Amino acid sequence: MTSSHKHSYRVEYSEDGETFWYLRVPEISRSTCAEGWDEAEFMARDLIALMTEQDPDAFDIEFHRQPPENE
Repeated sequence: MTSSHKHSYRVEYSEDGETFWYLRVPEISRSTCAEGWDEAEFMARDLIALMTEQDPDAFDIEFHRQPPENE
């Protein structure tokens, strides 16, 4: 019996307070940025897919907010 459970990647994000969202995927030791929340999932999936040679729909992602360093 085959499991249909997708692997899930943790995506840590922080905002610069204006436009950019900084995205970090610890499991693959890579980061990227997005222009707002609307672009964040696309950019995270694109990064993971590129680095792991998977289809962007082959895995799940979980977003976790990281507080700014001054909080």
